Amino acid sequence: KIQIANSPKYRQVGDVMDMDVKKVYLIVKVIKVDRLVTQDGAAELDSFVEGAFDGLSRTTRTTTGTLKPFYNDELLFEIRLLATGGGLIPFGNVVADMNLDLDDEYRLRPCQGLNAEELTKKGFIQFDVWTT
Repeated sequence: KIQIANSPKYRQVGDVMDMDVKKVYLIVKVIKVDRLVTQDGAAELDSFVEGAFDGLSRTTRTTTGTLKPFYNDELLFEIRLLATGGGLIPFGNVVADMNLDLDDEYRLRPCQGLNAEELTKKGFIQFDVWTT
């Protein structure tokens, strides 16, 4: 009999995302589509969502046989910035930084590098729902 003294606090859900700790990422969670409408009145569809940001494109997994797909996937976009200083962007009481230095409380520490004006120029995140 094997006894395990400690169990994990968190479990892995979904795919593992390969992230470089020296880069900044935009992570978008795609949860669901309330209802897909088709011209031919199909009762079922296989579908996926494609998100595009700053010339990068990412897709969710394909859901099958439903007009109310539930994806619950995260799309990972690397934020590619040219600026090297100033213009920190606050997120609540957390400040994003180019180095992703995490402190003991797993919050981002303030640091030079993320320019709000340059990030805004990247444009909107665009989403498309595709059927297979």
